[in-house]
Amino acid sequence: MQNFLKDIVSPSSRKWVYGVYSLIGLTLGCVQAGLGAVNAGTPDWLKICTAVYAFFGTAIGATAASNVITTPASPPPPSSPPPPSSPSSTLKAP
Repeated sequence: MQNFLKDIVSPSSRKWVYGVYSLIGLTLGCVQAGLGAVNAGTPDWLKICTAVYAFFGTAIGATAASNVITTPASPPPPSSPPPPSSPSSTLKAP
């Protein structure tokens, strides 16, 4: 997926957007959980904010996914053979 914002929005700006988006989601979730814990019901403003947040997440996710750099996996390094056992460990004392 090619990101058309790649050259417009700098990586550091995108990092801030992702961070702020995460904090907003955390805040909305905490408020909703707190109200639910005391059976206060969910106010309309919270329902609206949560719905808009979820819808906006599609754009955030698409932007994040398009910035993932994929490189072929490198093969694992060859394993070295175990060290030979020392001859003294195989000899029995007289």
